[in-house]
Amino acid sequence: MAWPVVCGKDVASRTKAVLFADAVVTVEVPDATWRKQLTSLASRYISAYEALLGHVIKEVRFKVQPAAARTEEVKRSEF
Repeated sequence: MAWPVVCGKDVASRTKAVLFADAVVTVEVPDATWRKQLTSLASRYISAYEALLGHVIKEVRFKVQPAAARTEEVKRSEF
């Protein structure tokens, strides 16, 4: 639930935190370009989590959203 607060509404509208385990947040992103850009900002996101929650998060990982989910998002946006 904290991901949109940490990353901001623009990034949150295109990404989704899908897992929190062992102090690692995993975030799905739409493509490899997003993954590369957000990975470069990971330390900033960790600092933002720390300011919000304390020392709870040690890493933020980004993974490209599965193709089936991206296709479903396109279908929904057509309506």
